[in-house]
Amino acid sequence: MPIDNLEQIIREHFNTIRIEKVIIFSTPKEDNCAIVISRVTVYAVRLAIYDPKVGEVKDKRYPDSNPVNGYTTLKKALRQAIDVRLEKEVNDTLEVNSLTSQKNLDNNDSDNVRTILLIGHTGSGKSALANVITDTTKFKESEFTVAETRNIQSEKVVINGIRYNIIDTPGIADTKLPSNEVHKKIVEGACQAKDGLYQILFVTNGKLTQVEIEAYNLLRTIIFDEGVSQYTTLVRTNFPSFQDKAVLYDDLKKMIKENNDIVELIRSCRDIIYVNNPSLNCVENNIEMFKNIRNASRKILIDALSTCGENTYEAKGFYSLSHRIKEPMAKKEILQQNLESIDENDPQRELLATIYREKIEEMDTYASELARYDIMERSQSEYRRENSLQRAPTDLANNGNAIITAVIQGLFS
Repeated sequence: MPIDNLEQIIREHFNTIRIEKVIIFSTPKEDNCAIVISRVTVYAVRLAIYDPKVGEVKDKRYPDSNPVNGYTTLKKALRQAIDVRLEKEVNDTLEVNSLTSQKNLDNNDSDNVRTILLIGHTGSGKSALANVITDTTKFKESEFTVAETRNIQSEKVVINGIRYNIIDTPGIADTKLPSNEVHKKIVEGACQAKDGLYQILFVTNGKLTQVEIEAYNLLRTIIFDEGVSQYTTLVRTNFPSFQDKAVLYDDLKKMIKENNDIVELIRSCRDIIYVNNPSLNCVENNIEMFKNIRNASRKILIDALSTCGENTYEAKGFYSLSHRIKEPMAKKEILQQNLESIDENDPQRELLATIYREKIEEMDTYASELARYDIMERSQSEYRRENSLQRAPTDLANNGNAIITAVIQGLFS
């Protein structure tokens, strides 16, 4: 439990130096931590931890114990102080999380949540599909081809006693998402899907485009691996005759006749289902009818999910990325929390906020680079192994990451 007079104790411990600022904080493992910024000719930064059992303060100076070293400006000192605090907090957080995870494994106490990832082109009806599955209106739907979803959105729902986590993603080839956001989003997606995917719902609202076909192929060759096909269901939305099996059969035959790529896509995925989720933003007379149509679609979706078994998909290469970006993402989360909890009366409030935002951007950039390198490394490996892509992955990158960008944006942004 934090000690009320900790700052006084810290100041008394350092009573021989001029203290400019004391930053008190706690971690998941320890209370009574403080960072002390002092100044003589330059600023010095120290981490102080008070042990109430023995009534002593232990401290360590940064960057080292050499009294000559220091920081010429308060901003530099605050940046170092935030780094010291962050390192302490993230190490304790990861250690506590690891112990908690191990305890849950030992007790067989898993969440047993089935994660479903929705992927599709901008305007394909992913968000409407997410609302239908969850029986909510929490996902923002668009009646146009302009994407409403620009970030990952997820909602948990219990269906027939089974817990699902429904993850909606921005549309593939959403041109309004800047390219520097792409790898940032794959990082977030990696963390969301860290416990395995129960199903990927690959959503299309009409004729499969070449971009969608290439996106699907990259899903099973580079982003994940070919095993993901057995956990992928193709969902055809905006299909008014979705309950007429004869019409469905005719539509399927037409798709197969398009080209061999579509044949391969349909053959490889686990299943294909048809639904219709008309917008409820309509004239009042149609609302009840449209609700009934959406309810009929929901029944089809739930029935399909009930036949998927109990296994989840895990791609070793992809989840190794999740492990690699765990620390920078933990740091980003802690920095965001600290930014939001800055004392309004702190005279350095604006300077601290600026530093926190800079640090958050640095963590984003670092995690994005890890993701970018991981994707390109695996794409090059796949190219060398099979030479199945028509152009080298480096050519894709030089061409604006056209296809890989589209896939990653749809998957994890």
